[in-house]
Amino acid sequence: VKNIAPTRRISANKTMSQVTIGHYTKAINVFSEFENNQKILFTEISKNLLNDFSFFLSDDKKYAKTTIKRMIKRVKFFCERAEEDNIDVNKNYQSEVFVADESQEYEEPYLNAEEIDTIFNIDLSHDDTLDNVRDNLIIGLWTGMRISDFLTRLNINNLKEGYIEITTQKT
Repeated sequence: VKNIAPTRRISANKTMSQVTIGHYTKAINVFSEFENNQKILFTEISKNLLNDFSFFLSDDKKYAKTTIKRMIKRVKFFCERAEEDNIDVNKNYQSEVFVADESQEYEEPYLNAEEIDTIFNIDLSHDDTLDNVRDNLIIGLWTGMRISDFLTRLNINNLKEGYIEITTQKT
């Protein structure tokens, strides 16, 4: 990943970004945990193995369904690249892998106004960094905006008739 990814073209004028490389590196690290020092070959990566990987991500790592699907997709990406480089792979990796629905339910996955006020009223005057982080958290909680949007893209022109109008951008 470190040697090939920075030069890998994803379009005519663009190579893989450092963020994308980081995602693939994370996938490699998690797959290595799954291997548990047994070094799985490309010829061994099958639908059954990917199902086992899915259960590992769900049961052991406690990843959400979307994260599990993303990790499996990244393993398949490496199998495709290996195939392109004439490395023997088990074609069964291409089969669809089903990911179990999440069984954990959240009754209240948010903070109410009283809890937000409690965080807001914590005295952090002794630490400017914590004070700023707390303020950014409060802004994010009340607006629902990503931190990257309100720190870098939000300005006075976005305030219209008491509302914030902004097109968010996922990084």
